[in-house]
Amino acid sequence: MIFLFNLQSEKFYDFSPNWFDWFSLLASLIVTAISICAAYCVAESVYNREKKDRDKVIESDTAAELSLFDNSLTMLKKDSLAQVKSLKRCIEKKEDIVDFYPSIQIDFLQFTNIRNLYDKNRLKNKGNVKTINELMVSLYALHDFRDSLRSEFRAYYEKYAYHESKFYSYRDLLYNKYFMLCNMRTVNIQVTPNEKMSQFHPDDFFMENYSKLRAETFTNESIIYNGLRSREKLVVQFVRPLMEMSIQYIPEDFNAIEINEIANEVDSAFNDMESITTKHERAIVSHIDSLENAVEKIDNYMKTKKRRGCFG
Repeated sequence: MIFLFNLQSEKFYDFSPNWFDWFSLLASLIVTAISICAAYCVAESVYNREKKDRDKVIESDTAAELSLFDNSLTMLKKDSLAQVKSLKRCIEKKEDIVDFYPSIQIDFLQFTNIRNLYDKNRLKNKGNVKTINELMVSLYALHDFRDSLRSEFRAYYEKYAYHESKFYSYRDLLYNKYFMLCNMRTVNIQVTPNEKMSQFHPDDFFMENYSKLRAETFTNESIIYNGLRSREKLVVQFVRPLMEMSIQYIPEDFNAIEINEIANEVDSAFNDMESITTKHERAIVSHIDSLENAVEKIDNYMKTKKRRGCFG
């Protein structure tokens, strides 16, 4: 029994840690701690380097993005001013032809992160925020400008052409229908070297007055001279007086009814042409206002951007 106990005691003694074991354990812990710290430092260094490189790429991309934004604004301003000039000339000179500038668009905004315009370097005062807000509102107002302007002119031309085709019935009043009535109601034709004069029955006051109005129209060079010079004067000084005169012989004179109907059609067509032209010009003015507002807001943005310390 004593012998077995001694053997067991001897075994316990043999496996007890000595100073070297404790030193080895401590050294192992120190090496592990150093390895962990070194790995952390290396990982942090790699992370910081990658973050720095990533920040440089982001900064470069942002700078390129904002440069594209500014260049696009410059081009938009240039083309907007040209379009305004063309539209104003169209109104002032009553021209049917207008120049279209398809480059007036805001497609470049899809390549711009709007938040970059509002970064901390650009928001040093509330005035800058207001300037950017007003700029964006004016730009988005041009979202469908090209299609809207083309649609406006297309619709105007179509409507105007429709009413203009009716207005051309004035030619019947001056020529075809008049000559047909002369052929039907003339009692005698007096021929001179320069013209043929129709003579009507003494009681045919309608044709006498009709002929008088027509003759006065042809001798008025402000109305007709190598062709029709003034549609407005033709209507005011010939068509409407003819309408009023022909009413006096309705309903007993069938030809007076026909002439009055044609004159009414010409007058109505002229009024419709004037009405749609007025509405068209108002629409053009609205487009001009949108462009001029955008140009003004672009100028404000550029001026604010150039001020020292306002924008980064």
